[in-house]
Amino acid sequence: MEKMLEKAEQRFKMVVDAAPSGILMTDQKGKITLINPQIEKYFGYSSDELLGKPVEILLPDALKNKHPEMRDAFVHKPSNRAMGAGRDLYARRKDGSEFPVEIGLSHITTQNGIEILATVVDITERKKNEEEIKKLNEDLEKRVIERTQQLEDANKELESFSYSVSHDLRAPLRAITGFSAKLLRSAEQLDEEGKRLLNIIIRNGEKMGDLIDNLLAFSRLGRKDIITTFIDMEDLSRSAFKDVTAENGSRSVEVTFGKLPPAKGDFSMIKIVLVNLISNALKYSRNKEKQIIEISSKNGSDEIVYYVKDNGAGFDMRYSDKLFGVFQRLHSEKEFEGTGIGLSTVQRIIHKHGGRIWAESQENAGATFFFTIP
Repeated sequence: MEKMLEKAEQRFKMVVDAAPSGILMTDQKGKITLINPQIEKYFGYSSDELLGKPVEILLPDALKNKHPEMRDAFVHKPSNRAMGAGRDLYARRKDGSEFPVEIGLSHITTQNGIEILATVVDITERKKNEEEIKKLNEDLEKRVIERTQQLEDANKELESFSYSVSHDLRAPLRAITGFSAKLLRSAEQLDEEGKRLLNIIIRNGEKMGDLIDNLLAFSRLGRKDIITTFIDMEDLSRSAFKDVTAENGSRSVEVTFGKLPPAKGDFSMIKIVLVNLISNALKYSRNKEKQIIEISSKNGSDEIVYYVKDNGAGFDMRYSDKLFGVFQRLHSEKEFEGTGIGLSTVQRIIHKHGGRIWAESQENAGATFFFTIP
């Protein structure tokens, strides 16, 4: 029986010596009875210097001051010990320096009775990483606060700008167009050139009014929250097409509605997208003998891609990067009227939904605008 116990203790010591963590044992008086090489490496003591010494030599603060409950686990009666309790505390090396450790405690029965087995892990690197992560989070939080403040300031400036555009610019504009129209009606003695110039003033005033309306709508989009609902894209596309053709006259247009799966997004915003894309398709194909519009979708790699296609004037793909810029136009106003804000509005809405928008075209061979709604 004694030989069996001796062999068992030898095997146990071999396991302890090979353990990657520091392992030590104490008796019921808190005296160290066993250490492995990792303990020697951690603390700088030799085995002879530690055996028989109180465990406080390694964990003075933990056992006396900061964590007095640890003393119960090492030196009180076995029935009162906290078995397997994980602790996060500091240990002291032979040279007096300290390092963070994590200790797990359990009790075992040996020839000397019940002893405490302590597993000690040096967590210096973990603490270092935790501090770095904490600092990074604090820096990130600070940057978020600063960025939020910048956005709030920018929104206030934008609101002030919108108010100025809406009120300060509209008053003189109304005066210009109003008095020009009145002068045109009452100036019988004006020659044809004078009437032509007044009409130009009126038309440009009206155009500027449209531009102000579009700018205000564009700026409001950035502040508007998305109200997400399920959207019947086929029904919405038909409704948008009906609205656009009602405004643009009754000219016959060949339109095809393909497969349009439901989407999830802001109903009113997505309708603005479709109205703008359909309006563009009709505008840029109006010089064709037969206008052909297709509104449909196709399957992407992991998403549904909706598109509006026309057989109109198209554009040079070399300048496609200018399509969605504010006031950017690829055709002159003499060819096709517009303020250059419609596609910028469309892009802003799609990006607000987390989607993508792009176009493919060939001059005089139509254009196709694609967009996704995640």
